[in-house]
Amino acid sequence: MDLRFCPECKQSVLDDDVEECPFCGASMSGNSSTGKTPAQPPKKKRGLTPRSEAKSPPKSAPPASPEKKAAPPAKERSSAGRPGFLKDFGGASAPADDSEIFNFDTSRLRKAFQLRPKPQRGCTYRVICPMCETAGFAPHKIAGKEVRCRNKDCMVPVFEAPKVGGDRRNNAQEETRANPILIVAIVTIGVVLLGGGLFYWMSRPSSSDNLSQGNPNLANITNTDSNEGDKTPQVDEQEKFVDPFQGQKDVLREAQVKQARYVGDYTNNRSLADCRRMSAEIHALIQQPEKMQDDLDKLKVVGRQFPYYAIPALTEYGWQLLQAGDQQQTFDENFKAIQDLMGTLPGRGRFRIECAIRFAALAYASDNKEIAKQLAQKFDQRDDEALLSSAMYISERLDTWDIDVLLFRNLSQPWTSPLYSAVTIDLVTRLKRDLGLEWALAARENDVRSDCIVDWIRTVLQTPEANSTITDETLKQLVSSVKNPAHPVRVYAAMYLGLYPQGEEASLGYLKQAEEAASKYTIPDPLPVRSMKDILEVNLRSLPSIEDCLLEMQAFAELSRAESIAKKKDESWTYLKKSLQIGRNISPNPKLTRSFREAIESNSTRAQQQLFREINLNAASELSIKFAQYDRNLKVLEERAERRFRAQWTILARGLNWGLQSEVWQAVTSNDASGSSADMEPYVSTPLLQLLENRFTELGQKQFADNVNALLSRQDLLTEPTAVLVEGLAVNLAYDDIRAASSIINDSKVSVAEKELITLYFINRLVRKEKLIQAIDLTKRIEDPLMQEEAWKVMSGHAVASAQTEKYWALMRREDLTPTRWLSVCRGVIPELVGFFALLEEELPTPDSAP
Repeated sequence: MDLRFCPECKQSVLDDDVEECPFCGASMSGNSSTGKTPAQPPKKKRGLTPRSEAKSPPKSAPPASPEKKAAPPAKERSSAGRPGFLKDFGGASAPADDSEIFNFDTSRLRKAFQLRPKPQRGCTYRVICPMCETAGFAPHKIAGKEVRCRNKDCMVPVFEAPKVGGDRRNNAQEETRANPILIVAIVTIGVVLLGGGLFYWMSRPSSSDNLSQGNPNLANITNTDSNEGDKTPQVDEQEKFVDPFQGQKDVLREAQVKQARYVGDYTNNRSLADCRRMSAEIHALIQQPEKMQDDLDKLKVVGRQFPYYAIPALTEYGWQLLQAGDQQQTFDENFKAIQDLMGTLPGRGRFRIECAIRFAALAYASDNKEIAKQLAQKFDQRDDEALLSSAMYISERLDTWDIDVLLFRNLSQPWTSPLYSAVTIDLVTRLKRDLGLEWALAARENDVRSDCIVDWIRTVLQTPEANSTITDETLKQLVSSVKNPAHPVRVYAAMYLGLYPQGEEASLGYLKQAEEAASKYTIPDPLPVRSMKDILEVNLRSLPSIEDCLLEMQAFAELSRAESIAKKKDESWTYLKKSLQIGRNISPNPKLTRSFREAIESNSTRAQQQLFREINLNAASELSIKFAQYDRNLKVLEERAERRFRAQWTILARGLNWGLQSEVWQAVTSNDASGSSADMEPYVSTPLLQLLENRFTELGQKQFADNVNALLSRQDLLTEPTAVLVEGLAVNLAYDDIRAASSIINDSKVSVAEKELITLYFINRLVRKEKLIQAIDLTKRIEDPLMQEEAWKVMSGHAVASAQTEKYWALMRREDLTPTRWLSVCRGVIPELVGFFALLEEELPTPDSAP
């Protein structure tokens, strides 16, 4: 008898004349069901903005067809509350309607081990499917766990591999030990011991009265009515003690077990070399040089083509030798080895920048200053790749792992030279503050030197071990070290921001000095360029230095943040507007330059005729010369306009975190209503509006959020890749739509470094909001393997640094990651926890304070 199968859920159906599947409700003919449609998931107020939805539709969410059932909600819930068989089989959470009872998900199918068709290394355990009797092979350790049948047509493809015979080698050993003489001897000894124990028990005084026995549950109760001769049972103090850090210690032990287990695991391992590299870094960071050297020796075997992988571990070991002070010969040998390996670094890549930062700081601290300066000149990249590398390394050195706070909250603009700033901070965190200041002051360019000075101030004031005081003499040196009228504003604002946690008495004076320095600065007028004639006649040599102007914009933006911290909202907004006004002196409005460029590209002849009319040329023969000059000037102004506009909308986005969201919204709407293309800044072409809506939603200001949403719906589609990525992630993560957010990441056309930087920014925000489930889910869906591994590292370190260790690890216990990804998790967790226990031991010196 041939059974009918449901085309949707593949279950067999006994009745021949049934029209609908009794399990899932689908039509047995393959058409749409004639019965009730399953309840639709509740619709969100707004999924994607119309702009994001049109630009980058998620791969996993194709347009709904009328012939298909409504999709279940994408967001999965914890299985902790699932009743009955739904909990056992890993289905969806308990349905609200009985019609949804058979709506299973496929999590068991995905998690079960796929049996191999032939025996291979590590898969020699033969398993036979109890349903279709198809044989397959699995590792011996899979015995007792769920596996998936090789037969695609099997009706019950997931089953539990039998434990009996799971490891035939153990069974063979047990059979050889089953000696009858040995068994008799063991039984005889057991009987003798049992008889002796019985005799001892029978010879004890009678204590059959249960009331004569002490009740351990009443041990701590004092009986005030008892006689003086009665004594209250005492409880050992050690039994009462509960270690408050036992959970973290357990996590550390488990993480170290996973490190040891996966570091040399060949199964599904993307890179054994990366595993050894990260393991060596872990051992170096927790000061286990012997184990570090063992990893490096094995790295030479599995990673012959990556000799430079040893640099991070060796530089960390070099710092330990340098601080010991009595191992100069070993240090010199180690330093020479690093120097040789630096010559093997590739020409591009994030890793080379991290190695350069590490070695430059070590070289400068060990009085090899010329080597450090040469490294800085050679590796001084100023792009997203360098910014990503510096931010990842420095966020770890600052013990936060929070790139969002480091780059997007503390800084009004990204570092001018990520390498110089990173080396400055690295030296201070290594308790080399004087050398850090020397390095900062040695930078040649004004904007780089100003950045390094501000980084030095903040790091010193936030690092107690670095003697967090700055003398008046040093402060005067810092103020006078950069020849720019706005630089003193940056210095005093940085002093206030670093000291305000200590109270107003210590910090308020510096805020007043910053305000005083700002009052001496004259805000320049906007660049008077509004027409084609103005562009033709502009003197490019007389334009202000864009680097100086950007530095001045930063100074007033950082003063705005200081005023916000001081709860002076009006002053904060005043200084932020001044920062924007300074930018208008750099170039004309980018909307204006874009319109002139579009006119040339669409119809060059018409553009030439327009220029001819504006400048009143007498001879048409001169037009080609004038138009060529106009085109050259326009290109220069275009570049300046895009740079200053990016700085402007970035500063406004920072203002959202400074309590200025209402003021930013007002500025955007008034600017949008101005109507004049010469005055209107094209903020609607940036992710600023989407970030505004998210901020209002976070603050519970629904009316403002709806107003922003209404403005968004009237705008054209975004096309700039960075804007598309930022806006898509912002809106999808606001609604916890992880699948759509991951599609935005994987489909983005921005550079790999910029994509990773923006992704880590949003992952840090999820961790800080304690949305660990969403952060883990988003990380798992990243398709780029290197990017995913670095996300695991940063997220793991951030979770531990933000005191979410046990919660995070409880979620990670459920994950089935590849060896390289587990090593990335351990790379974040283990050094952070070991450092925490070391600090705890210094503060509370007890024998059991560290695992």
